[in-house]
Amino acid sequence: MLSGETVDALPTDRNYLGLARLIPGTSAGGGVSGFEISADGSSVIYRADQDTDGVFELYTVPIDGSASPLNLNAPLVAEGDVKDFAIDPTGGWIVYRADGDRDEIINLYAVPITGGTVINLTDRTNDAWDEYL
Repeated sequence: MLSGETVDALPTDRNYLGLARLIPGTSAGGGVSGFEISADGSSVIYRADQDTDGVFELYTVPIDGSASPLNLNAPLVAEGDVKDFAIDPTGGWIVYRADGDRDEIINLYAVPITGGTVINLTDRTNDAWDEYL
């Protein structure tokens, strides 16, 4: 459940007395700005300024709270942010938009839902396509 600026886990065995905090805390003033549950129901993917206030990144965490959150996005350029994300229909990949390589130049990236190598799908170096991305 989303409560304020945190995401809590509901145990899969319906033992709600064991409610776990999925996101251990965000930076001072930070918070979760959006989340989705994976197709198989095993994890929560979310966008937050968890580590640095005002720098939004992409994370995944098991829905049962059994592990710490994992940062999914590639390192961001100074002033860069993950803008938004979506889980692909097969549930195996996450695509996200970010100004990861150059501030204010938005690219489309893909990363396996379990983490791993990030692929830059657009590799843009200028803002000619901004209205489309």
